[in-house]
Amino acid sequence: MKNKEGLALPKGNLKLIAVGMVIIVVGFLCMIGGGSEDGVSFNPDIYSSRIITVGPLISVFGFFFVIYAILRNPKGKEVPGSGLTVRNNDEMVTKYENDITIKEGKSSEVIKVD
Repeated sequence: MKNKEGLALPKGNLKLIAVGMVIIVVGFLCMIGGGSEDGVSFNPDIYSSRIITVGPLISVFGFFFVIYAILRNPKGKEVPGSGLTVRNNDEMVTKYENDITIKEGKSSEVIKVD
């Protein structure tokens, strides 16, 4: 049986999430290094600005970018579905596949999306 509902997020959001994950990985790669060779001696490279500042800032930016990508709602673009949208007085939006059943007591209007 074919899944007619589609993905939970639009493809544009999924691409942005992938970009955010790459940014996070780059941040973690910037934090690599600075360890001692033998495990006992001290290596002052552990305090480099790349490891202490740049890497964590890139990773945090990547995490915020992923959150933005999840919450992003593209305006003016139709979400894949049947094209029928039911809006009630509470501004709640419900998508239906083929037939519409409204069991709420409030007045509703059916809008056909082209």
